[in-house]
Amino acid sequence: MRNTKSPRTPPAIPATSHSRWWRRLAPWLVAAVALGVYANALSNGFALDDRVIVAQNPNVHHLSSFADAWVSAYWPNLPFQVGLYRPLTIVSFLLEWALWHGHPMGFHLVNIVVHAAVSALVVLLLYRLGASTLAAAVGGLLFAVHPVHVEAVSGIVGYAELMMALLVLTACLAHLARAGPAVARWVAVAACFLAALLVKETAVCLPLLLIVADFLDPTRRGPLWRKVLDDAPLYLLLTAVLAGYLGLRYAVLGVFAGTTPAPALVGRSAAARVATAIRIWPDYIRLMIWPRDLVAEYGPNVRVAASWRDPAVYASLLLGGTVLVSAAAFWRRAPWWTAAVAWFAASVFVVSNLVVEVGVLLAERTLYLPSAAVALAAVPLTALGRRRPRLALAVGGLAVTLAVARVWTRTPDWRSTDTLLTQLAAAHPESFEAQTYLGDSAIHAGHPREAVRHYAIAWRLVPDQFIGGSYAAALVQIADWPAAERVARASCSTTYPGPCLSLIDALLGQGRADDARVVADSIASRVPPSVAMATRMVRVARALGDTARLRAAERFLATMRGGP
Repeated sequence: MRNTKSPRTPPAIPATSHSRWWRRLAPWLVAAVALGVYANALSNGFALDDRVIVAQNPNVHHLSSFADAWVSAYWPNLPFQVGLYRPLTIVSFLLEWALWHGHPMGFHLVNIVVHAAVSALVVLLLYRLGASTLAAAVGGLLFAVHPVHVEAVSGIVGYAELMMALLVLTACLAHLARAGPAVARWVAVAACFLAALLVKETAVCLPLLLIVADFLDPTRRGPLWRKVLDDAPLYLLLTAVLAGYLGLRYAVLGVFAGTTPAPALVGRSAAARVATAIRIWPDYIRLMIWPRDLVAEYGPNVRVAASWRDPAVYASLLLGGTVLVSAAAFWRRAPWWTAAVAWFAASVFVVSNLVVEVGVLLAERTLYLPSAAVALAAVPLTALGRRRPRLALAVGGLAVTLAVARVWTRTPDWRSTDTLLTQLAAAHPESFEAQTYLGDSAIHAGHPREAVRHYAIAWRLVPDQFIGGSYAAALVQIADWPAAERVARASCSTTYPGPCLSLIDALLGQGRADDARVVADSIASRVPPSVAMATRMVRVARALGDTARLRAAERFLATMRGGP
């Protein structure tokens, strides 16, 4: 007689146990990869903003400055209108400085560990959103080794990006954890939100990211608007937190948002700013997919301001619109793709210059949190790869290998400001930062005429007072008095007296002692006393032949030098 019973299913316990073991191990493996791929960052020092924010900032060198961190702007010695208020970041640097005694290795170690933790949280978030163990591990691995993260991880001040992302992802996981009372969950999310805002203001995107997470949440049925409405008390609480943060920010800075434009946008209209922001969109896609060319400074002329007469703006708009339309059109058939696009758009919007001026056209460090979209997009790609496992393994292995190689070779560029700007000058000599660095190097090497050529290019691209001061000083060295006067007059200010001193030199070089006296008298009482200023006052007095003035200036110079 034929046996009509179905075949006996083998016990599932061993397989389940095995799967659970891998599921628990995957976040740790991804974190270990993140630690390993950035191991060579431990030998890096302070580079670019690290010097101003950490190495040279007295607010992070003494524990007694703890209270000052809460009532001070992020950037020392700059106007509060720059609009950066990150007290928890400064407090973290303060504690790290005390712990590591100012050695940069300790700061880099903290950054690497936080990056590893964030990479593990990406895996956990993908688990919670319904991804398989393999898909979550692949997504987390791609996030851990993505080359666009080098600036955030290898630059010490990138800690703000890393810790903000850690808190945002923790808030997302707390939001998705449905066990326990809702009030406790809402309070946990709000606490993470407040802490993240105090680390870096771009955490303002968290409410939108919670909605993206709700969109994918496999444990909650019903339309998205119903999910959001069910959590209305949470969003009201987050609104109250944001209002309180903005009030504190305004009390300290006097502004709600930054008002400093990117160098390329100085003097440009709001329409030009929006056009330029749209023109940057292809760079976002390039950096997510093929981040071979990594740039420390996207200022002029690496990227320049655009206008609505530029066809590239409309091409960028078409490209970005196509991505957005595809995400909207296939939200049922490809929800992970929709979520990836929504995550990136929500988290990059605040730094895009579309609404608020953020001081840079593009900075790779600001793409740290948005790049979690790559992990989301990897989930359906992993499922697709199951159909052709060998091909998928080859392509995935090649992608990870190339990413690891790019991270490993890029990280040493961040060893110091010199190594970074040397690389920038070699890869992008059109950069105003590179030209300024080449000018500085020429001055130090004793070649002022070569320096003038580089400063002239940088000044033409970005005519700010800092470049102008260096340019004017170099023109003084080669005795080009009329050009030195022109540049120095445009750059002289009481907040940055260097160009004013070059202006005095230029006027004296042209035999215009009376004009030099007027400039010296006008700035003498408004700039801090210094040997350089006293020296100019002596030279002016000698050129005027004023004995009494000369004696007073010489006494002043002696005082500055520590004499009788």
